[in-house]
Amino acid sequence: MRLLRVSAFGSDGPAKTIVIAERDLGVPIEQAAREMHELNKKMGDDDVDIEIFDGPDDHVAASLMAAERSGKRMSSDERAKEVLSHYLVAALYDMTPNGTCGFGVPAPLDAEVVKEFLIKTMKHKEYKSQTFIVPLVDERVLQAKDGMVLVQDKP
Repeated sequence: MRLLRVSAFGSDGPAKTIVIAERDLGVPIEQAAREMHELNKKMGDDDVDIEIFDGPDDHVAASLMAAERSGKRMSSDERAKEVLSHYLVAALYDMTPNGTCGFGVPAPLDAEVVKEFLIKTMKHKEYKSQTFIVPLVDERVLQAKDGMVLVQDKP
């Protein structure tokens, strides 16, 4: 079963962690994750790990697993990958077929990593020929549509 984990880290002890089963959400799990990212951004809180993972069907066992996973803070690279993945898939539910989604904040990841996520997103069951435009911190831009990913060099 897919689970959404949100762990808030602070100086006052172990992370405060919640876990929610996909079946208990009123929206697709990626949208819920994106909403959590947005809420944390508004609060100016960067000490939060948000991930989607596969776990047991039993809520007690899932809670224990989530608490164990929160014992080790995700690296900034892992967090960036989770954020990109959640935003890309959540956008599929928001966009019309053949729509375009451009990201305003550059992805702090290597072009090959972003390309892998774009290809994976285009294989998602909700993909309907949408176009994604993802800028990178090195000023290149990736554009993806219908299984093709183009890398545009700096202007």
